[in-house]
Amino acid sequence: MATRPDTRPALTGFALGLGAGFLLFAVMGFSIGRTVQKQGITIRLDTAPIAAQVETEVRAAIRQEVPAALASMKQDLPARVAEEAARKLAQTTVNVGGFNVPVPDAAAQQVRSGVESAVKAGLNLAVTEADMNALSDRLSKRAGGLVQANLNNYLTGRTFQVELWKGFKLPVTVVPEK
Repeated sequence: MATRPDTRPALTGFALGLGAGFLLFAVMGFSIGRTVQKQGITIRLDTAPIAAQVETEVRAAIRQEVPAALASMKQDLPARVAEEAARKLAQTTVNVGGFNVPVPDAAAQQVRSGVESAVKAGLNLAVTEADMNALSDRLSKRAGGLVQANLNNYLTGRTFQVELWKGFKLPVTVVPEK
């Protein structure tokens, strides 16, 4: 009968090699983890897409909100200005031959009507000539530029502590790309 060779030394060697490999892997992992924890990581952030998104949103908001505001102003403002002009005129007196005579109601009403018409015409002309696209483009570009500049200023040199799990905080430095 044939005897089987003793495999215990090979299994022992394999187990020791496996244990040593695992230990080496664990030590390297711990060492890398500690190094990353101390030095942190750096993330480069391009702020241009964020600014572009703000530009788009501001442009859309202006194109939606400004015409409604102008329409409301065109409707309300002429009457308010005319009313104030009529009120001031009603308080005014005219000196005729040494006598102070109040302005007749009919004259005040005519002035009120004339002022209202003039203000309406002026507003209509201003609103008609206003280029909403150019205005919204100019204001949205300004808003996007401000967002990008302020975001770059805020993030430059700033490090955030991100807690991955209890007791392990990772310093993350965000560097804006300009």
